[in-house]
Amino acid sequence: MRVSTLHRRLVSDVEVMRDAIDDLLPVQMPRCYVQREMNLKSFVAKLNRTTEQFNVFNEINPDFSIPIGEVTCSGLWLCEDELPENNSEADIRILWHAHPNTRRVSVTPVKWARRRYFFWELMMHELVHRHQDTDENRISRTYQPQSTDRKTKEDQSYYGDVDEIEAYAHDSALEFFTWWPELSVKQALRRASIVTGAVMPTACFYMDAFAEVPDHPAMRYYEKKLDIWMSEVRRYGEFYESLQLPKLCR
Repeated sequence: MRVSTLHRRLVSDVEVMRDAIDDLLPVQMPRCYVQREMNLKSFVAKLNRTTEQFNVFNEINPDFSIPIGEVTCSGLWLCEDELPENNSEADIRILWHAHPNTRRVSVTPVKWARRRYFFWELMMHELVHRHQDTDENRISRTYQPQSTDRKTKEDQSYYGDVDEIEAYAHDSALEFFTWWPELSVKQALRRASIVTGAVMPTACFYMDAFAEVPDHPAMRYYEKKLDIWMSEVRRYGEFYESLQLPKLCR
């Protein structure tokens, strides 16, 4: 599927669901969380009452590595023959990783902005996968890993999958457009390479996975797709600006 077609479908999906989700994930942290922490189970249940109509299901995923009172998110897309799962037919899952003993989650304006940003980035990443699945002419393949180190080999296999490259290239384009709109793609890649802190650009995961072989075919393909997606995101600049996503890296 052409990137322009894939992008148009992604934007259409987000525009349909955005207003409903913004009621629960507004730009500004709700004032109710100034005085009290968020009840995670209740919040996820409220989200699902909104998102399941769009075939998006939020799940709390127990994770002992997460400090009690904190939460991180990841995304998952399930093909039709994997459904239903966990009593839901939704093909897109947003996983809220929290320690099993977590009942309430600490909320600050910084944490709220970060969670809202990654909720939408994860959503769009999985929407790319949703629409890839409707493309009968799509050729799914993975570039051959070139490392013998087990962890690096696993990373190269994952990030070298062409479907993941497509989705992660959009993630990177979204980040570059939002965080460093004044920079070219090459300049933004250089900026990403020196970022430190709690939030790491998607490009860093590719740089790390292919650090030993920066000219790896998967890395070249990712950079090619990033250029294409960057052009697309800029073409839809008004749409992305309307999301009012925060600059997590400066």
